[in-house]
Amino acid sequence: MKSKKEVFKRLSKELTDEELVEGIIYSERLDDEHQHLVEEEFAQLRKEMLQNMSPEKQLLGLVLQMKYAQRAYFKKGEYLPEYSFANQLRHYINIGGRSQEALADDLDINPARLNRILKGEEHPDVEMMYRLEKHSNEELPAYHWWRLYAMELEHVIRTDSRKKIDEGKKVSNVLKLSA
Repeated sequence: MKSKKEVFKRLSKELTDEELVEGIIYSERLDDEHQHLVEEEFAQLRKEMLQNMSPEKQLLGLVLQMKYAQRAYFKKGEYLPEYSFANQLRHYINIGGRSQEALADDLDINPARLNRILKGEEHPDVEMMYRLEKHSNEELPAYHWWRLYAMELEHVIRTDSRKKIDEGKKVSNVLKLSA
């Protein structure tokens, strides 16, 4: 690795003194008042930038935000209800500015089925996840949708002890295994 002096010598041959000074980034701590002003200015610039973006770019930003939030959720590995399949699908519908009926039509599924999935009365299938991937222009992969559902299902299996007991009562001829 080159020392700072070596880098400076090399840059001094290529740049003027003014260019060198302009290229230095200062890290200084601002007092609360100035920090607040800087944050306000940044927020205003960001707002203006967002207002000047095309609707397609805005939609892409929202879809990517959803994608990266899902990735962070997967890394945590802990089930959160806001990341249930139905809630994420509802969020996808909202950011797309579409109605349930329009999405059902886009995905070539029955609107009543989509409604049942959103209510948690029916489970999604792999085909629907492939269609959601295609619908999002492959920004939200099918395996993200599957993982959302799998984490939700795992949570139910781990926490619904009443259902486990009820289903266990229906089983006969349990294997006799010795330790």
